[in-house]
Amino acid sequence: MSKKFNLVLIFIMVSVNSFCDNLFSHKWASYTTYFQTEVERAKNIQMAVEKLDGFILHPKSEFSYNETVTWQIPRDQLRYAPAIVNGKLLPASGGGLCQVSSTLYATVLSAGLHITERQNHSSPVGYISMGLDATVSSTEGIDLKFTNNTDFPFIIKAEIKKNTLTITLASSVPLNRKISLSTNIIETNSTQIKTITTRKTDFKNGVTETEIISHSTYLRVKPQQP
Repeated sequence: MSKKFNLVLIFIMVSVNSFCDNLFSHKWASYTTYFQTEVERAKNIQMAVEKLDGFILHPKSEFSYNETVTWQIPRDQLRYAPAIVNGKLLPASGGGLCQVSSTLYATVLSAGLHITERQNHSSPVGYISMGLDATVSSTEGIDLKFTNNTDFPFIIKAEIKKNTLTITLASSVPLNRKISLSTNIIETNSTQIKTITTRKTDFKNGVTETEIISHSTYLRVKPQQP
């Protein structure tokens, strides 16, 4: 490939990125989680980020994590890395993909979008609070899905810096409300912990809405850091 052609490709990529930055200049929500620098897990997270970063979510459209991320990574490229399997921390193909889906879930909740499908892990994980995690499994048909319930598009930005993963949701219009999340333990016994996640939205016209997002049940074990 010639140097001239390489320069053209670089120019096109820079131009596209600049256009997206200008179009989606208003950040609606951002969330950061941390991961251990275990090589195989970090590689899975990196591959997921590459599939997710730059995704355009059109108005009224539904996003599927498995369709957009998991199924786009060749199975023979997924590494075996620690993951929560039946409440235990075990090596699994694609270990780390759930951290990306969980970080995305917390971001989407913070932006006020509508969740259509989400399942929590069987036990607490160390990188995010109970009630904010979202496990995925293409083999078991477990997915994270949400809908852009607004009249304008969003861009999903995903970025890794050292051992931090940050996902941001940005739009072409500014956020006209204040959104806050809360997760609380509502019941605990010798074997389980049950939580409730709520979202409070304060609109500029003075109206406040509070909605229950989910109830999550976990095995009562020490939070695990896969």
